[in-house]
Amino acid sequence: MVFQYDFERTEFSDEVHGVFGRILILATRFDSACKSLARLPSIKTTMVNKQSVSEQELKEQLRQYLNSHKNLNRAIQILPVYKAGGADILDKARDARNELIHSSTLGFQQDIDQFEGLERYMQVIANQVRDLVRGDILISAIITLENNEEIPMHCFSVEYERSVMKWVFQRFET
Repeated sequence: MVFQYDFERTEFSDEVHGVFGRILILATRFDSACKSLARLPSIKTTMVNKQSVSEQELKEQLRQYLNSHKNLNRAIQILPVYKAGGADILDKARDARNELIHSSTLGFQQDIDQFEGLERYMQVIANQVRDLVRGDILISAIITLENNEEIPMHCFSVEYERSVMKWVFQRFET
């Protein structure tokens, strides 16, 4: 059967689908933050030099920079934090993001209520989410510093990571 015919929703299936919705939010947040951070130096330079170019040239430069770094891997690799020791965390986060976005729900059958091994599967997914969260924490800290704001120290705690994991997985043990 190619088309979806089972549209029944249960409280349990909604919880499972909610997990993947929250994973999508985290993955999108990480992706967007990395690309924004990669674009920042060029945008800052353009804004500093805005008096030396016409308004049209300024708009064109900004448009080019805002459309740059569409590839997450390349965006991550040009970040100074990547070269300064953050490569392992960011590579794991990128790999986790890619796996979660592209493969995590492949093979799910329509009747998720009957999916055997779901608890074990959630454990595997949780490890990927944990890597993604750690990358997001690092990127968020760098952006916070770029904004000349103080980094809330609790964001580096195990408790903060647990809070994010609990938000994602709700009732599942991770």
